[in-house]
Amino acid sequence: MSSPGDLFIERGATLNTPNKSIQIEIYGQRYTIRGQAPEDYVRELAGYIDLKMHEVATASKVNNLAKIAILTALNIADELFQQRESLQQKDGVLKKTERRMSDLIDSLEEQFEDLKL
Repeated sequence: MSSPGDLFIERGATLNTPNKSIQIEIYGQRYTIRGQAPEDYVRELAGYIDLKMHEVATASKVNNLAKIAILTALNIADELFQQRESLQQKDGVLKKTERRMSDLIDSLEEQFEDLKL
C-alpha cells in the first residue's frame, strides 16, 4: 500500500517484475515513485517536469504550487497534442508517398509487360 507521497509508474511490467522505489524531487517537493520503470527514465521524467515547473513559475510569476502544477500540466499536454498532430501529418504524407510509389511501380511493371510482347 502506498503512502500519500507515493506515486506509481508502470512501464514494461510483467507479473514477475518486482516494484522498486525511487526518491525524486520536483520543484522542491520529495516524492517516492514505485513501479517497474527504469530509474534513469523516472529521473528523466522528474527532471523534465521540474524544469517545466520552473519555466512556468518564472514566466507567469505565480507563487501557488497547485497553480504552477496545473499550468505545467497544461503546457506538457499541449506539447503532447502538438507532437501527436505533427506525427499524424507526417504519417499522412508517408502514406500518400507510399501510394504514389506503389502506383509508379505498378505502372513500370505494366510497361515492362508491354515490352515483353
